[in-house]
Amino acid sequence: MDLYGGLLRGWTMKRISLLGSTGSIGKQCLDLVQRLPNELQVVGLAAGRSLEQLAQQAKTHRPQVVACARPADLERLKSLIDDATIT
Repeated sequence: MDLYGGLLRGWTMKRISLLGSTGSIGKQCLDLVQRLPNELQVVGLAAGRSLEQLAQQAKTHRPQVVACARPADLERLKSLIDDATIT
């Protein structure tokens, strides 16, 4: 029996997006993703103002979409991620 009692065993990969990924619950969800890499994949991350944390999460989890609350923060977020694939 695994850590989660086989809850996800036999399921296909679950793709998730997290709104508020830098908050307490968001961080706990990302911790779970790291513990279950064959079952969960992050495809989207969004946060309000914690751009540094959001950038680090994006580097770690490589989602397809990263969003911040304020359009004015987009250029700063891009520079923190430092990834040519972010548009």
